This record gives sequence, structure tokens and C-alpha cells, in this order.
Amino acid sequence: MEQIEIRLPEDIPTEGAHGEHQRKVLWNEINHPCEITTWGPLNPGEKYPWHKHPEHIERVYVVDGALILYHKDKSGSEQVQQLPKGSCVTIPPNIEHTLEGGTEGGAAIYARFLITKTLVESTVT
Repeated sequence: MEQIEIRLPEDIPTEGAHGEHQRKVLWNEINHPCEITTWGPLNPGEKYPWHKHPEHIERVYVVDGALILYHKDKSGSEQVQQLPKGSCVTIPPNIEHTLEGGTEGGAAIYARFLITKTLVESTVT
């Protein structure tokens, strides 16, 4: 009989990611096409370095606060999108992007969010 797996926060190791930032990989099985990663809060104005994921589709769900998504379109022009609480965005592979902590109603507030990464089908073995 299958059992439910419960992982408490203290059981989930923290890893480095994007420079000084930390992440916890909640679920990532070998050869499974999905990784669920939770990130610590971003302070207003705090920004991740520009990056892209050649093999992943990334989805960001804003749980609390607000984020600002910066990304580059096919011509290389920078685009900006405000992501208020409850927003969800899908970032295709190879799109250069970064996230910045935003404000909510003009007030500075920590942004909490959940990121999932799904392998592009052609890379799953």
C-alpha cells in the first residue's frame, strides 16, 4: 500500500541559487519532468540576476506581496510586467528574465512566491 509522504520544513535542505539567494527543492525525482522550488521572500527593490533556463518552462505564482518581472523579447528589448498577489506567469525556455520585489498599493512589502520548473519534453529521458 502506498503511503503519503510528508516533508516538514526542517527536513527539506536549503541550496544556493542565483548568487546569494537560497531555495528549497520540495520535489524533484530522477527523470521526472517537474521540480517544485520555493524561494525566500524578495525585499522591495531586491532583484535576482538576469538568467534563462534552456531546458525548463518556469511558472511563478505570487503568494503574497508583489513582484516585477523583467524579460527580453525576441528583439532583445526589455519588457516589464507587474505581478500583484495571486498572479501566475509562465516563462518559456530560453527567455532571459529576472524578478524584483515590488510594492503593493504603494507600500513596500516582502514578496513570497512559488516557482515550478518543468523540463521541456525533448529533454526528459
